[in-house]
Amino acid sequence: MKRILAALTLFFACNLTGWSADTLYIDVRTAEEFSQGHIKGALLMPHDQIAELIVSAKITKDTPIALYCRSGRRSRCARAPWLSG
Repeated sequence: MKRILAALTLFFACNLTGWSADTLYIDVRTAEEFSQGHIKGALLMPHDQIAELIVSAKITKDTPIALYCRSGRRSRCARAPWLSG
């Protein structure tokens, strides 16, 4: 059941942001969750560390970004401090 919910959450997140080869996917879950499976090429930036990690990664403002987690709560929390809109 958890896998189905995770797949649906990811599906909706990707469709809301627009699935694109240019999109940078950022997994805001824990390192343990990330190690259990993640989108190929996604960066791990736990939600409580994302502000510092975004700066150090030197991601441009033009880069399309999609944040994801298991349920959507952490990705919403991670989005608030540094993304507008």
